[in-house]
Amino acid sequence: EMIASRRPGLLVFQAGVDGLRGDRFGRLALTRTGLRRRNALVFDAAMEFGVPVVVTMGGGYHKDIAQTVECSADVYRQASRSWSRGRRAAAEAG
Repeated sequence: EMIASRRPGLLVFQAGVDGLRGDRFGRLALTRTGLRRRNALVFDAAMEFGVPVVVTMGGGYHKDIAQTVECSADVYRQASRSWSRGRRAAAEAG
């Protein structure tokens, strides 16, 4: 709704993963699935409204660094899939 009403020319997604449960500093206690849903919300909205996205990384201080790395990598995996879907859709449209 906000994107539709404001019509931004660019979305800046500060995609830190310090919201992951077990992070030493974050307090959201999200699961990896929850972070993926957050990412999808941003990328899907950007695709729906045709707004480019700049992704920056932020916090991520999990006790198990491998979890921080995987959640951070998820952001870029999802961005890549979203971009690929957008390119296919544009090619099919014409």
